[in-house]
Amino acid sequence: MFRRSLLKHFDLDALGQYRGAVHETMVGEIVDAVEAREMLAVVAPFGSGKTELLKMAERESDALFVRVNSPDKERMRMPSIMGALVYGVTDYAVEPKAHTERRAVQLVHKILGPRVVGEGRDVCLVIENAHRLDPSVLMAVKDFREHAYRGVSPLISVVLVGQPPLRDKLERYGEVYHRTRLLSLDEKGGWMTHAERIAYLEARFGTAIEAATRVRIAGLQPRPLLLDTEVERLMQEARAAGYDVVDARVCPASVAERMEALGVTNREVADRATADSGEVLSPSSVSEAKNGRPVSDSVKARVEGALSGLEADRLRKAV
Repeated sequence: MFRRSLLKHFDLDALGQYRGAVHETMVGEIVDAVEAREMLAVVAPFGSGKTELLKMAERESDALFVRVNSPDKERMRMPSIMGALVYGVTDYAVEPKAHTERRAVQLVHKILGPRVVGEGRDVCLVIENAHRLDPSVLMAVKDFREHAYRGVSPLISVVLVGQPPLRDKLERYGEVYHRTRLLSLDEKGGWMTHAERIAYLEARFGTAIEAATRVRIAGLQPRPLLLDTEVERLMQEARAAGYDVVDARVCPASVAERMEALGVTNREVADRATADSGEVLSPSSVSEAKNGRPVSDSVKARVEGALSGLEADRLRKAV
């Protein structure tokens, strides 16, 4: 995404990293699940920061994280997952073969058991984009995880990372769903709230974005990836205009923000617009513009003109 020349224009050597209080909480949840050898599903829409969160947890855990990497998740079956697990634990590549209970038992008793029980090493199987898996594979992963070695079961933790459809697939089999701890990354659960998004922008871009504009951008997009995309667009506009900071010149305040700052009602804006042009503008039209609903260019221009006039009046009174 962000080209070096674009960052350089805003005096940024590199993008900063953000780790807020909510990250500490979620990382702790993941590490606890790994240490307890649970099956955990981290669920969130794309661009929410799932992968980065998992990397943070991996850095804080002593467990061996084994990732299943395959571009063809829809056709992935247990042999491929078991092959990835063997390679991740032993560095020995194996060809996927038809899955049998006997092969699973061999993996448990010859590789996983000695490593986990004998050496005391926790192993975490990570499957990203798990929402693309066939539901039957989730059942097979659950069954495999429950194998025992010398009376110890489960031997591994499993972290499934995916988008919201993953929850639906888990629910397909109640015995999988009810044995899986769900960690939903959403604003309701405190993940990347408006305040967190403001802090994210400050950590990532520093003074390249003016403070009030950070607040505005944080209200435009709900997730880190989308915030980055929005900022890149605004930076390109600012650079093209010769600005060295992203501010209200490229990200102007919305009608709602301007009205809130002035403390004016729909009626007051409508009356000002009517007085300025001699043509009646209804409060309901102002309300439509304020709430971001589609309005004609004429209505939009008249509302913005009325607000500019009210802002000028306020400034003159202040002076």
